[in-house]
Amino acid sequence: MNSTGPWNSITEVQLYAPCTAGNLLILPSVTPLYVNGVTDSTGSSQSAKVKDNDIRTVWSTTGDGQWLKYDLGSSQEIGHVGISFPNGKDKTSAFDIQTSVDGTTWTPVFSGHNTVLSAEVEAYDVVDTTARFIKFIFHGNDSDLSNDVSEIQVYAPQAVGPVLDPLHVSKRVKGDEQLVVNGVTKSAGLGWTEAMSNVSYAYLEGTGGYYFPQPTALKGKRDVSQGSWSQINNGGASTILSKNYLTLWLDHGTNPFYQDYTYVLLPNKSAEETASYSLNPNIEILVNNTNVQAVKEKTQGILGANFWVPSTFGYLTASNPSSILLQDQGSMLDVAVSDPTHLQAKVTYEIHKAGLSVIAKDPSITILQLTPTIKFEVDTQAGDGLSHKLKLQLNTAVSTPLPAPTAPPIHVVDPIPDTIVDVLDDLSLTYAHSSNLKFDRGEPGKFSGDTSRLIRKTITNEYIIYKAQPNKDITGFTAKAWFRPQDGVTDFAFYTSTDNVTYTAFTPAKTGGIENYKEINYSGMLPTGTQYLKIVYMMNGAYNWNPQLGEVTLTSIVPPPTSITVVDNVYNDAKMFERSPNLSISGSNPSAFGDDTSRLVRLTNTDEYIVYKAEPDKELRSFSADTWFWPYEASTDFQFAISPDNVNYSSYSPTIATTSSAGAWNKVTYSGTIPRGTQYIKIIYKQHSSNTWNAQIGKVTLTSKVPTPSSATVTDDVYNFSKMYENSGKLSFDTANVTRFGGDTSRLKRNGNTDEWIVYKAAPDMDMKNYQVETWFWPFETSVDFELYSSPGNGIYTILSPVKAVSATDWKKVTYSGNVPAGTQFLKIVYKQNTGNYWHPQIGKVVIHSEAID
Repeated sequence: MNSTGPWNSITEVQLYAPCTAGNLLILPSVTPLYVNGVTDSTGSSQSAKVKDNDIRTVWSTTGDGQWLKYDLGSSQEIGHVGISFPNGKDKTSAFDIQTSVDGTTWTPVFSGHNTVLSAEVEAYDVVDTTARFIKFIFHGNDSDLSNDVSEIQVYAPQAVGPVLDPLHVSKRVKGDEQLVVNGVTKSAGLGWTEAMSNVSYAYLEGTGGYYFPQPTALKGKRDVSQGSWSQINNGGASTILSKNYLTLWLDHGTNPFYQDYTYVLLPNKSAEETASYSLNPNIEILVNNTNVQAVKEKTQGILGANFWVPSTFGYLTASNPSSILLQDQGSMLDVAVSDPTHLQAKVTYEIHKAGLSVIAKDPSITILQLTPTIKFEVDTQAGDGLSHKLKLQLNTAVSTPLPAPTAPPIHVVDPIPDTIVDVLDDLSLTYAHSSNLKFDRGEPGKFSGDTSRLIRKTITNEYIIYKAQPNKDITGFTAKAWFRPQDGVTDFAFYTSTDNVTYTAFTPAKTGGIENYKEINYSGMLPTGTQYLKIVYMMNGAYNWNPQLGEVTLTSIVPPPTSITVVDNVYNDAKMFERSPNLSISGSNPSAFGDDTSRLVRLTNTDEYIVYKAEPDKELRSFSADTWFWPYEASTDFQFAISPDNVNYSSYSPTIATTSSAGAWNKVTYSGTIPRGTQYIKIIYKQHSSNTWNAQIGKVTLTSKVPTPSSATVTDDVYNFSKMYENSGKLSFDTANVTRFGGDTSRLKRNGNTDEWIVYKAAPDMDMKNYQVETWFWPFETSVDFELYSSPGNGIYTILSPVKAVSATDWKKVTYSGNVPAGTQFLKIVYKQNTGNYWHPQIGKVVIHSEAID
C-alpha cells in the first residue's frame, strides 16, 4: 500500500553477498570478466555449463584433483571470483585456485572451501594478480569425492571489495552480450544494425552458438524495446518499461512462399567451440521439403525424419504421415516410430535393408517381413502419440538396393504478390538508369504533396529500368508523372523485356487530373515473363525539368511452372475430378500387386469410371496408368477417352505394356502423349466377369503443361546478338551504305578473315523445321558460299544442302533456304569466304520456323 492508494509496485529487488565495506549498492561497472573459453580435466563439453549464466545447469565429476580452466583471452587484472555449488546448502566443498599468464607456470591465489551454506553464487577473495588463465582445482566435499559446480564468475578488483553483480547470478540480459559472426566480433553499442551475408555461424554470449549448414543472410540489431503491462493486460500498469535487446533474424520477406532454411542450435557452446563445430559439424541435412524433413547425427549414426505425406527417401519408405528415429549400429538397428497426428489407426514403414531377426519390439508393432526388405506396421489407434520401439538384427551380408526417392512437390504459384513502391527520393530501387537524372524536391504543394520527383538534367531521352524480384516476374505497374500544364503532354514511353537486351514497346492505360501541375497516372498488366521495365522520357520541350516522375509501383509474382506432374496413388479420390459411385479403395494383399498398398476397385460389375482434369491454365499432355488384372481369367483392357470440355469425348488409344510375375497379378501400364487442347481424360473399367474386384487401378500419373502454339517463326534482322543462341567472337554489325544492300539497315560481318559462325536454336518445346538466310556478297571478287549445319543437340552437326537464290543488286543478294532433318534443335551458319576483304560477305536476315513436338 502507498500514500495514495492500495497499490503495491516494485520494479526491482537485488540481493547481495556480505561486503566488508558495508551496505553498498553495486555499481553498474561491476560485471564479470569475459571468459573466452573453458576446459576441464576430462575433456568434456559439459564444462561450458559453469559459464552459461544459469545456475540450474551443473558441471559434475568425481575424484580428487579434478579441475576447470578458464581462458580470459588476454591477461586481465583479477581480484575475486564468484562460485555456485548446487549442493552448497548441505555439503562443504574444498577447492584451490591458481592463475597463469601462459598456461604453463601456475601461481596459487586461493585455497579453502565454501564458507556460506548456499546454492547461490558466493564471492571469494583471491590474491590480486594479473593473469590470462585461471584453474579451479576441486577435492570433493565433506561427504564424498564428487564435485558439482553450477557457475563460476571472475571479477576485476573493486574498491568496495569482493562484490557480485546480482544481474549475473541467473542470466545476463543487457543487450550488450558479445556477438561473434564468422569470427568477427560485432559492435556491442545500441544502434548497431547490420545485414550480414554468407553467415556460417554466430555465437551469442550467454546463449551459445548457431550453425548454418548453408551460408545464409542474417540481420542483426541492438536497440531499446519499450512497452507497458497495460498494452497486453487489462488493468496492468501503464508505466513504460525499457530494456536493451540484441535481435538476430532471418529475413524471409513480407510474403514468403515455400521458402526453407536450416540452422543448428548449439546451447552453451563458446565462440571457439561454435567456430570449430562449423568447420566439422556432426549433422547432415538429408532432405528438407514438404514431403519429408530428415537429419542425421553422424557420430552416433542416429537418423530422425518427419514424414508429412507418404514418401520415400534414402532407405526409408513411409506409407503414412509419421515420425521415425533410427540408430544404425552396423549389425543392429534401433527404431522408434510415432504418429504425431493422433488420427491414424496404423502407420506402415519399409526399411530397405535385410533383417535377420527381431531382438525386441513393443506389442503394438507387427513385423510383415524381414527380407528382402524390412516391413512393419504400428498400431497407433490409441491416438496418444507415444513412441513404439523395435530392435532388429540386420543381415549385413546382403546389399539391398535403394529405392527411387519421391520427387519433391512442385508448388504452383505464389498467391501473394510482392509490391514495391518507389517514391523516387533516390535511385536505390532502380536496376539501372541513364546518367543525366536528378531530383526536384521544391514546391511540393504544386505536386499534391509529392516531396521528391525525378527530372532530367538535359532535354534528352533519359530512362530508368526496374527489375523483377528474384525468381519472380513483373506482372503489373503504376507510374505517377507530372507535366507543366502550359506545355501539353508528350507521354513517357514504356518497354518490357525478358532479358534486358530485347525490349518491346508497351502501351499502358492512362488517367489524369489537373492540379497545379497536370498529374498523369500510367498503369498496366505486363506480358508473361517480364523481368525488366524501362521508362523513357520522351518530352522535348523548352525545360529539362518538365515532365517529372513522382512514384512507381511494381507488382512481382512467382510465375507458374510451365509443366506440372501429378501422381495419384489412389489413397482416396482427392486428386480425381470426378468418379462414378460404385468404386472403393482396397489395400489388401499388397505383395500380389508389386507392394501396391492402395488400389481402386469396383463394387459392381459395371462400366465404372474416373476422370482427371488438367491443372489450372494448362492442358493435359501425357499420362500413365498402372493397373492390375487377375491372371486366372481373360482380360479386357480399360478404355480411355479425352475431352476439351468434359462433354464431348473422343476415344484415345494409349501404349500398353504388360508385366507378369509368378503368383502375382498382371501389371498393365497404359501411357501416351495426349493431343493438344485436352482438358479431361476418362478411364473406364471394361472388364466384365463375376469377379467385380478384377481389374484394379493402382497409380495414375498426369503431366499438364502450359498451352503453347503449334508453331513459331523467329525473324532476326541482326541488329544485335539477342536472337542467336551463341556466336563466335570476331563478329560485329555494319549499318553503313544501306542503299547498296537493298535498304538492309544492319548486317553481320566478320572482324577478321576467319571461319566465324552463329547458331540458332528452335523455339521452346519445338523442333526446327525450315530456315531462310539472306546474305550479301561483294560482286568484285569470287564468292564462296556460307556453310549451313543442323544438329539435334548442339554437339554433332550435319552439313545441309540448301536451295540458293541469287538477286542482282549493288551487292549480290544470296538467299539460302531449306528444310532440316526431323529432331533438329540447332542451326549453325559458317562464313567460308577467305579473301583479304574480311567484311565480305555479310548476313542480313535469318528466319527460323519451328513446330511443336507432339
